[in-house]
Amino acid sequence: MTWAQEHDLLLGDLETGYLDKTQYLEFAEDEINACLGVYYVLPLPTLSTHNQLTLKVTQARLASGRLFLALASGGEDSELHAYGRHLIELAMGELSRIGRDYELMDDSGNPVVNMAASGESKAATAVRPLAPGTSEDPFDVYERFVHAESYDYWTPNP
Repeated sequence: MTWAQEHDLLLGDLETGYLDKTQYLEFAEDEINACLGVYYVLPLPTLSTHNQLTLKVTQARLASGRLFLALASGGEDSELHAYGRHLIELAMGELSRIGRDYELMDDSGNPVVNMAASGESKAATAVRPLAPGTSEDPFDVYERFVHAESYDYWTPNP
């Protein structure tokens, strides 16, 4: 489901030239769905107005940020690149809070079913203490870093 439209992008009067705005909106939608898919069954039901607006702003920031990075990649426009990176960081920060710090609500005001609560999720979404002397699965370590807002790397425990 797409929440933002081309007119919602944060481009101002910047000319995108050969770059297709719709394609960047679709990429952002896929990225949002990949993040939300850890917590919720997709496709999502009709969400509350507040949640729709949150996802609209998040998609617009993510798509705009990716467009800015693409426009700045051919030259040395560090200000444009920094702004694009900032928009992406804002969007990814908001996505990391959905499902962890607050739940999505449907248009009736009911919480959207969380996959971990329903037993449908196969992803490790919670940190669990280990018994002394046990080893960790590298996937569990990776998931802990992802859900602790560290998106770019993971290192296994020694």
